[in-house]
Amino acid sequence: MKNGGRKVYIRVAYPSVDPNYIKEALSDQSYVDLKNSLQEKYASKTLIVGIAHFTKIEGIECLIHAVRAVFESEKNQTYHFCLLKFEDVYKHDGDNQAKKAYLNELMTEVNTINESMKQKGLRCEIEILDSVVSEQKKLALMEISKLLIAFSPYLDNDLHILEYLFTKQSGVTGSIILSEFSHGHKHLNSLIKVNPFNKIEIIEGIKKGLLRNNDISSYLLQMDRNLITNFTA
Repeated sequence: MKNGGRKVYIRVAYPSVDPNYIKEALSDQSYVDLKNSLQEKYASKTLIVGIAHFTKIEGIECLIHAVRAVFESEKNQTYHFCLLKFEDVYKHDGDNQAKKAYLNELMTEVNTINESMKQKGLRCEIEILDSVVSEQKKLALMEISKLLIAFSPYLDNDLHILEYLFTKQSGVTGSIILSEFSHGHKHLNSLIKVNPFNKIEIIEGIKKGLLRNNDISSYLLQMDRNLITNFTA
């Protein structure tokens, strides 16, 4: 630096959650009962959870077709992709009527895909939960899932990722697929970053997450939990 200037290092903190709050929520009896019922529902399937606000800037159509491609290439597997809807608090996204129409388009497309996979004898399914899920159900689905896909560009997406990390207790496996355009969590070890508008990248990311060695997956999640716990925002 010239003229007596100096370098200044600035740490930009990411949104955080209270690990103790998550632990308390996971130990609540009503949560345990809900988790058990969901585990029973998806007992024979490998669960993949996605989160979205259902806006057109999230690449949802590309994601759905990438998931279909993975399912059709893994004919002997039983996968279930559950896409969760979160409450929209962003006024600039457009009117509710347009969003409802977009969601209906996605639902129609998913129904067509599921029928096609059924006719091919596949045991996989794509599910869109079109009503806003409760906090308990969100955490329970995260905890029992093998993979979290989070493409939303909004700030609360970062919070969902932290919640996912803390639902995965010691020894539990899981991976996170995140949009490469996301502004947060570039430092986390368990992330698989993809372009949400590139079908090939999404397919490769999903397969990498599903096939990741369990010991490695558990180790990476533990590293991330330690990092978030020691360096909270």
